[in-house]
Amino acid sequence: MILNQFITYFSTEFMIQNIKAVFMRSIFITLILFFAYHVQASEAGDLFSTHCAACHTIGKGRLVGPDLKNINQKRDHVWLLNFIKSSQDMIKSGDAEAVKVFNEYNKLLMPNPAISESQIEDVLNYIGTVSSGEVTLSAQVLIDPLESITQLNIGHGRALFIGTARLENNGAPCLSCHHVMDDLNYPGGKLAKDLTKSYDLLGAAGILAIVKNSPFPAMAQAYAKYPLTESEVMDLSAYLKSVSQQRIYQHPRNFNLAFLYMGQFTFLVFLCVILALYWNRKKKSVNEGIYNRQSS
Repeated sequence: MILNQFITYFSTEFMIQNIKAVFMRSIFITLILFFAYHVQASEAGDLFSTHCAACHTIGKGRLVGPDLKNINQKRDHVWLLNFIKSSQDMIKSGDAEAVKVFNEYNKLLMPNPAISESQIEDVLNYIGTVSSGEVTLSAQVLIDPLESITQLNIGHGRALFIGTARLENNGAPCLSCHHVMDDLNYPGGKLAKDLTKSYDLLGAAGILAIVKNSPFPAMAQAYAKYPLTESEVMDLSAYLKSVSQQRIYQHPRNFNLAFLYMGQFTFLVFLCVILALYWNRKKKSVNEGIYNRQSS
């Protein structure tokens, strides 16, 4: 009898210890999964902010590109993966849906993101998660954030654009790569797009998003170590809005002939200097006089 009680006691204790161990393991695994999920969601959110937020929102209305809320339900998953990896290839291949999106959004090509396929999957999962937790119909009405700009904003933005005012973090002026139709400026660079109609195409939110956090590789690389401040983003965007609205009053000028004439004039000046220096040189041998005296 005592032996049976002894065995029963230790069996019960053993079972309790096992249950406690399993319970603790379960809690530990749950915490690991919980934190792993939130870390992954945080990383996906950072990816979205870096590569997508300049042109897209999730439930806050159309920006440069479409609102991505519930995009996982509207489009086939494989199609989304291929489109995000290279929308340009899909458009060139003649994919009907890709061409439709391209035409609907002002024929602006989405740059290929510098992220892996697994990261694209994470971003799509993030969009699905955010979509399922947000219903903000009022957010569809977008207010122009550049509505209250002043001439001071526009003037400072122009100075930053052409480089007469230095960016706070020493970034390159926009005129290095971009051109705008402004009689007060010299022609800008041809490396990137003409920004004269940027406000009409992108709207205030689109311009602000791209200037602040560009999805385009060349611009992102150029300002990676020299980010713009909030006030610089606002002033540059204000100037681009002004340029877009005032372009019909500008007079496009062709400086090709001016550069040609300046080049020709500079060439003639150099030619005259060379001839003047050449004229005073010794035209004959140093010993020419000696030879002449000996022969006379």
